[in-house]
Amino acid sequence: METVGPLDEARLKRELKDRLSNLRGLLRRHVAGARQLLKILLDRPLRFETVQDGERRGYRIWGIGSYLPLLGYAKESMLPSAWCPQRDLNPCYCLERAMS
Repeated sequence: METVGPLDEARLKRELKDRLSNLRGLLRRHVAGARQLLKILLDRPLRFETVQDGERRGYRIWGIGSYLPLLGYAKESMLPSAWCPQRDLNPCYCLERAMS
């Protein structure tokens, strides 16, 4: 089994930014896939509201969803349902063992 090293947060942010930098273009090139992705991510349809700020007009887009369905290995049953101290998540964790 491989050992997972410490999380390099800066590298992760750079990689995500690079991959998502052309998201709009990617979605335009793959319209059918983009629609399927939105169906997976969104719990209900998007809501559009008109917004006016002085001379400027635009839309505010509201939506509720989750990226968890994209993480195939992370089932909701694996996630804690309520906050609990860190040791409580691992019943085999023993403070005495950790301190020895």
